Amino acid sequence: MDAFVIGPPVSSSVAFSEHERSDDTVARSNSSNEGTGEEKALTNNGRVSDVASSTKKNDGRSRPLSDPRDFFYLSEMYCFIRQQLELFVATAEDVEDRSPRGGVKKTVKVGTVGVRCVHCARRVQAAKENSMSAALPSSTKKKEKALALNQIKGAVSYPQAIRLVYQSVRNWQRHHLVACPSMPASTNAKYFDLKKEKRRKRSASDSMNHWQKSLEDMGVVDTEAGMQLRNGIFEEPQALAGGPEGQQAVVEAPAFGVGSDDACANYYQAFRSQQNRVAFPHVCGNSVLPSPSESLEGADCLKIDTTRNRSMGGRLEHAVGASKPTSVLQGPSKGNCDGKNSGGDNDFFLNMRANAPSAQTFNVEMKHFPVHGTKNASPLVNSLSIGQEGSIPTAAVVENPFSGEHSQLSASAESSATIDEAADSGNGLADDSYADLFGGMHFGDATRSNMDRVSAGGPANEACACSAIEDPSPDILNVRLETSDSSEPIFDNKRESISRGVLVNQVELAHGIVEVAGEIQHLPPSRPSGEKESHEMRKNLVSLGVDLYELFAGRCPFDGKGGASEDGALSESEESLSEQPPHPQQRHQQKRDKRGQRKYEPLSESMGLPENLSALVSDLLDAASDGGTVNDISSTYVTLEEVRDDLRLMFTLPDKFLFSYDQSGHNIGAMRLDFSPDLLYGRSDESSQLLGVYHRMAFPTDGAASRGSSVALLSGYSGTGKSTLVRKTLAQYTKMGACCISGKFDAMQQVRPLSAIADALDEYCLMLAHNSGRLDLIRDFLSTALGEESCILADLIPNLREVLPRSVSEEHSPLPSHHEVLAGKEAQQHRLSRLIRMLLRVCSTYNKACPLVLFLDDLQWADDSSLEVINAIIMDAQIKDLLLVGCYRDNEVGPDHPLTVCLEGIRHSCGDAAVTTLHISNLDSESVNALLSDLLHLLPRKTRSLADLVLQKTGGNALFVVQFLVSLCDEGLLRFSLTKRRWEWDVEGIQSREIADTFVEFISGKVLRLAPNVHKAVKVAAALGWQCHEDVFKIVDKGSHQPINTNAALDVAVSEGLMTKVEGPAYRFSHDQIQSAAYLLIPDSDREAFHLQIGRSLLQHSSNEEMDNYLFVTVDQLHRGGGLVTDHNEKAELVQLSVLAGQKAFAMSAFLPALAYLTAGVNLLAEEDWEMHRSLCFDIYNLCAETEYILGHFEGMEEHLDTIFQRATSFQEKLQAYYTLVQSLIAKGDIIDAISTALNVLGSLGEHFPSDSSEMLVMQELITTQRLFSAKTQDELLQLKKMDGAEKLEAMRWLNLIISATYAAKRELFPLLICRLCQLSLLHGVCSESAVGFCFFGVIRSGNFCDFAGGYQYGKLAIATLNKFRTQHCFTRVHVVMYCFVSNWIEPLQSSLSPLKQAIDFGLKTGDIEYACMGAHMYAATALASGCPLGPLYEKLKLHAKQMVEFKQQYAETYNRPLRQTVLNLLGKSTDPTKLVGEEMDESKMIGVVEDPKNEIFNAMTYLHRMYLEYLFGEYNRAEETAKKNENIPKQCVGRFVAVCNFTFYRGLTALALAREEGMEQYAGTIDKAMHLMEVWSSSTRWNCQHKLELMNAEYAFLSGKEVEAATAYFRAAELASDHRFLHEEALIFERAGIFHLHNGDHDKASGLFSKAYDCYMRWGACSKACHVRDNYL
Repeated sequence: MDAFVIGPPVSSSVAFSEHERSDDTVARSNSSNEGTGEEKALTNNGRVSDVASSTKKNDGRSRPLSDPRDFFYLSEMYCFIRQQLELFVATAEDVEDRSPRGGVKKTVKVGTVGVRCVHCARRVQAAKENSMSAALPSSTKKKEKALALNQIKGAVSYPQAIRLVYQSVRNWQRHHLVACPSMPASTNAKYFDLKKEKRRKRSASDSMNHWQKSLEDMGVVDTEAGMQLRNGIFEEPQALAGGPEGQQAVVEAPAFGVGSDDACANYYQAFRSQQNRVAFPHVCGNSVLPSPSESLEGADCLKIDTTRNRSMGGRLEHAVGASKPTSVLQGPSKGNCDGKNSGGDNDFFLNMRANAPSAQTFNVEMKHFPVHGTKNASPLVNSLSIGQEGSIPTAAVVENPFSGEHSQLSASAESSATIDEAADSGNGLADDSYADLFGGMHFGDATRSNMDRVSAGGPANEACACSAIEDPSPDILNVRLETSDSSEPIFDNKRESISRGVLVNQVELAHGIVEVAGEIQHLPPSRPSGEKESHEMRKNLVSLGVDLYELFAGRCPFDGKGGASEDGALSESEESLSEQPPHPQQRHQQKRDKRGQRKYEPLSESMGLPENLSALVSDLLDAASDGGTVNDISSTYVTLEEVRDDLRLMFTLPDKFLFSYDQSGHNIGAMRLDFSPDLLYGRSDESSQLLGVYHRMAFPTDGAASRGSSVALLSGYSGTGKSTLVRKTLAQYTKMGACCISGKFDAMQQVRPLSAIADALDEYCLMLAHNSGRLDLIRDFLSTALGEESCILADLIPNLREVLPRSVSEEHSPLPSHHEVLAGKEAQQHRLSRLIRMLLRVCSTYNKACPLVLFLDDLQWADDSSLEVINAIIMDAQIKDLLLVGCYRDNEVGPDHPLTVCLEGIRHSCGDAAVTTLHISNLDSESVNALLSDLLHLLPRKTRSLADLVLQKTGGNALFVVQFLVSLCDEGLLRFSLTKRRWEWDVEGIQSREIADTFVEFISGKVLRLAPNVHKAVKVAAALGWQCHEDVFKIVDKGSHQPINTNAALDVAVSEGLMTKVEGPAYRFSHDQIQSAAYLLIPDSDREAFHLQIGRSLLQHSSNEEMDNYLFVTVDQLHRGGGLVTDHNEKAELVQLSVLAGQKAFAMSAFLPALAYLTAGVNLLAEEDWEMHRSLCFDIYNLCAETEYILGHFEGMEEHLDTIFQRATSFQEKLQAYYTLVQSLIAKGDIIDAISTALNVLGSLGEHFPSDSSEMLVMQELITTQRLFSAKTQDELLQLKKMDGAEKLEAMRWLNLIISATYAAKRELFPLLICRLCQLSLLHGVCSESAVGFCFFGVIRSGNFCDFAGGYQYGKLAIATLNKFRTQHCFTRVHVVMYCFVSNWIEPLQSSLSPLKQAIDFGLKTGDIEYACMGAHMYAATALASGCPLGPLYEKLKLHAKQMVEFKQQYAETYNRPLRQTVLNLLGKSTDPTKLVGEEMDESKMIGVVEDPKNEIFNAMTYLHRMYLEYLFGEYNRAEETAKKNENIPKQCVGRFVAVCNFTFYRGLTALALAREEGMEQYAGTIDKAMHLMEVWSSSTRWNCQHKLELMNAEYAFLSGKEVEAATAYFRAAELASDHRFLHEEALIFERAGIFHLHNGDHDKASGLFSKAYDCYMRWGACSKACHVRDNYL
């Protein structure tokens, strides 16, 4: 059986019968590539293969990448590209050859599926075959193979997954295709021809699915090792099943893609032939098509079978440029099939109709069809026959346009049976069937795409076919739809219901026809500018209206109305259109007159079609009557583009733009504007930028192993839609795998610390709790990271208890005391910040699959604590995969606003690349119109006039627009017409409507129109803030004299869109501007009373539990109305409530709200209260001063303190005020005044100290303290009682307060304070501060008296005392002192690293920031002296430095700089390794700082590190000069082992080196002192000092000429250093030993030692020193 098949729109389509394919072969050769194995042949099975390998059978290990179905999904360009590639299975040889071609060998395994260029693959194969040829010399073989391998770089790739094949092909196209050395010239030319096409067809929307599906059908699967084959060989894609007997047809894929377009087309034809017979039998028939090389004139007859399974009536006519006016789609009258050319020699038409009696027929006529391509390559649609109600036409008449003869062929019985089966089965027409109909027409890609869309919406089970013919000079297309007399219209208004699907398909068909007609006729897409052009366009639009009316009604619009005939009606239209355009002043009158005299019945009345569709057709028919007003776009079409766009909206969104409300399922009895909560218009660019920010954060392209944090900031006026834009984008983030959380700051509710951040994290914890997979993964890690403080964070984030283990979640943290809160300003400001960051660190580390997006709204109202936390989160390098999105009103944020300062800091630290800023402005006209169109279910053209009015009234503010439309609806100016079943509006009424100047005033007016109970409830809600729990309203209702249900009234406000009900349950205003508007409804004169009434109701009717829960709300309302309180007792009660609220906020670190409550309470106090409520007055004043100290408000603090000092009559009443004063003096840097004030207070407490100290006095105190210790045994010391005397406890607290200050500014008092701490503890009992005294006493014993064992015991006693009280605020300082100043004299240096790290972490947890940062410095110095690797050490140093800056510990950060620069010098990252000049510091610019006597410790550290570097790099004289400047370091760093020991060690080595050069006399004293001290220290801590002593002994023996003794000492020193893990000093020992042997002439031994030194330095990471050894000694 011969099959009629039309190929895809490729450059060269060939169709032929099966017997032709079996007999013919097409051979091609490329003359430019002769002898290279590139000859191709098309074999009898459709395969293209190489001549050189044509005898070899394909073993299934390679196949073309192209697929027969490519033409249905992909553009011609991608079809072509896929033909140039093939899939193959990597062999061992491929794996080995990958490295020479630039690949990575280890990423490819045998069996991996790759993609390669077919041209280069053939070239390589030919080269390999030639290499095996015996005729060629071996040199030539190697040369050819190397040449081939070198030329295919970029031709082979191994995608890791199927989804990456597309990108791999794209890369191949960019980099290899244009430069492929093996590609034939014809193929290369074809590529550039395709590339030059201006209107290339795009791939289908589901093309990406096709890329993956085609590979899966070929047997390719994803594995961990990359792509591999499912069954070991490639599988051929199968055609769709569904033949008569359920057979499946498989078309064997050829090896095409080697530049042979005919081969591709033939293979496609073979595939489509079998596919049509099996999957689409209703399009099969008999056909003989000429070869492209044959003349079309010889093809007189074509036989085509088609079928239609749905009735369709009407006539579509098209004629443009004819002598008389005709419709856009007009043809000859019914029955005109004579085939005569009525348009001249260059005109022709094709007429086809089915000969079945009951068949409804389309007559498709082509006349003057314009040629857009080459002269002889314009195939046209010849025929289209459609059956009715399942009837099957058995023959088609096809007319040859050149011979004028008719030929009729009968379909075979087999074909007819197949068609019958298809019709009975109800199968729909495949998309490609219409592609066959229009695919051969040379309309260009855009037209072909339009035809495809026509077919997609066409009738079901509609078969069509076309043949390729030539048109000498066509220029006009005539298409006529004709129905028999007995046919019925598609839509009948007498039917009860209309098929929605049929109507949508018909609208889509109409859209395609309009689009094609516009392209064929070259109708201008833009609006006509002149009267003449407008006149011509109206003629075309009227004709189009006639055609569309016939399409939907099945008859001419003028049939049967007023007796007018079709021809008469058209003649009248012609006369109207032929007249000169009327004067503009006459147009509107003509429009009204002629519309009232319509000679047709609208489709909505005659056919019951939707109003929008009927109006579209009517507007086209009335184009002449409308006078063609160019600017009247709301009622008249001006261009075909407008018609096309409206039709597209109708069939793509039928429920919105086609069907009426009742047809779309809406309740027309209660029509209201249905606003989506996330309306978004005109924000596509901003949305794309936000998506790009997330993509860059979650999927970095720079190959970084870790992903950091990013920031996106949106600014704009209130109501512009910032939050809506973010919410819509968050939904997209969620689809991309993100976890999105949000929080909002409130201007009236800033009591809770970190309120918005806490709400967001509470939401996050709830999400984690509901995800068992993630929860099990992070629960234990989170509990470990937060430790005992998890309950503190759980108080702020309640849902955290759902995430933590049960044992931890059941714990509750007590509120800290004032002393604990006042332990340090930084302690409270950073404690919650650190806990939040720990939470995010754990979640980002163990929940990498879900990047976190944190959205914070209304940042302009964020408190200082929240801004600090935000800054800390972004700056935290350990938090990964976090995107912070923030919105704020830029008109409310000035240059000095805290938010501005915070954002500038983030930009400065992170760089502009990590911060994306977007400004959101008001909506423009197009956006407002789009909103109205969607909202009213009207076409955009219809809503343009309303959009202009709304924009004029609202300025485009999104929130204003929405509320304005609601008000128009309420007032009846915007209403739904039940008669017309659509929305309509009063233009004049809206234009004249007065509107408030601001949105707030506008909403206030709307609220006033609500019912009185709703109005009052909304005002109550506004007075309580942006959001409030419904239980609060229930309590307020109890205090009302009349029965009222505020919650029920608020539900009405929710229905009006003013409020929303959220989880809690709580009521929330839809926008804070609405809340402001409602609040303004309360008159200024009544607001105090209004708030006071609410506050009193809450106070009187709340239970104890409710009062605790809503304390802040109650106190806030009472304070807002406090000015009206006259009763003295009520005022005192309110002051007491203020203290409670202040204490609660203070304990939560909400210092600003606490200060507000306390200040309001202070203002309520009267003079008599100092007598009647004296204790209350001192409490509130002290708490207020303490809060102002923490906030840094020193002036206000001093005012409150002065009041306390004036009112106090006893020392006890002043004591707390003095404590706050001393803290503030230390914070301001007035340390001397602070110490003086503290000593006076201690004197009042019974602890007197002299104003000036002396060494004798210090010695006496030390002896006294030592005797007290000696009087007790070790067990007695461990079992000391707890101190219980209030006065002594207060003295201990004061002593502990000024210890650090005296150490920094008055060092002579320091030992006296330490001794007094110990004495009070030994005599009156111990407390937490006793641990500090014991530990510092151990420092004095070790550092000043070399009593290392005794000092160590005191340190152990301090740790035991600390554990006894389990206190937190002393933990860090005790551990830092113990493991930096005491334990190193006994224990190995490396053993201190872990306790120090614990002390740092605990200090950050508890807020002891000062000692935590000092501990970080001590940790780094200890690690450097222990020989830890320098690279990781520097990373820790940078982290600690960042924390020091973050916590504003400038002293510790500066103190740490010399250490960081020393490490950089050793790493080789400085110009001169002996100078502290580089990235971290420049000693030349800090000379003034270094030489300042007030910076003795910094001075000592700078000189210590400089001396060490100078000695290490052989600058001995400079090292000696530096050491002389630092001789007081033992006194300045009392007990600091690392500093004192290393200074002594390297000072002694420097003296030994110089003595060998300059003589012993000058350096003998220095050497003896250093060696003596090292002997003493070695006896105490052999681990840390013995190898140092042995090296000094070796150097001394070297100096003395004792070679044997020196060699032995060097060996012992190296062995000890290695055993004790001092890698850096082991390297130094090898270097010094090498110098010794080199001096003695033993070059071999010296070389070996230098090599060992080099290796050790490299292992340590000291690249600069290793290079120094190599350059000088190796």
